[in-house]
Amino acid sequence: MKQIEIISASLNELNELSKLYQQYRIFYKKEAEPEKEQEFLKERIENKESVIFIAKVDDEYAGFTQLYPVFSSVRMKRMWLLNDLYVSQNFRKLGIANMLIEKSKELAKETNATGLMLQTAVDNTQAQSVYDKTGFERDNDFYTYYWFNK
Repeated sequence: MKQIEIISASLNELNELSKLYQQYRIFYKKEAEPEKEQEFLKERIENKESVIFIAKVDDEYAGFTQLYPVFSSVRMKRMWLLNDLYVSQNFRKLGIANMLIEKSKELAKETNATGLMLQTAVDNTQAQSVYDKTGFERDNDFYTYYWFNK
């Protein structure tokens, strides 16, 4: 049986985390940019701007999730934006995504946050199935808008 462990990312895991992050970006049709990817993660960890959990399977890096703090003015509390969730193809169907989500829920409880929020692509039915099974509720009342500085 495989040993699955969820750890908090630190600079010690940066090289392996960067490889997973690159796979994640490629999944979203972005080009690999190893130096920029590693620098991005390094800044988030050093500046404590996000919380990153890594899944390890028998000492192999299998997946990660990255959460950013946001605040709800209406609820007057912190929320966590579960911005990134990725499990490497070789490690899917082991329950790793569920474990990373559960660890994220623990973070929300430990920090007295009102909850977690996330977005996923309309056609990403595999991820939607995971979110449905782990207690997330789909928002049908609000639209998401973006403005990008070009």
